[in-house]
Amino acid sequence: ERPAWFEANAALAQQLFDDGVPVPRRDEWAAKFWSPISIAEAHWTREHVAMYDMTPLTRYEVAGPGAAAFLQRMTTNNVDKSVGS
Repeated sequence: ERPAWFEANAALAQQLFDDGVPVPRRDEWAAKFWSPISIAEAHWTREHVAMYDMTPLTRYEVAGPGAAAFLQRMTTNNVDKSVGS
């Protein structure tokens, strides 16, 4: 996650508090790059729908012999599937 919360979403965090949704409290060290707004956005996404701009995230193409085996070792999900599955 990239910490880029915005005050425009602060009402989402307040709504969580008002609804009694448990929001973990952070100490000074843990809260350095954390905001309750990120929890509110994640909760809203689970309960409703949201769109995220993923363009700044790095993508890699892994191809060739052994690519599937390599990815199976590097990830926690089964990536050895047919295209579109």
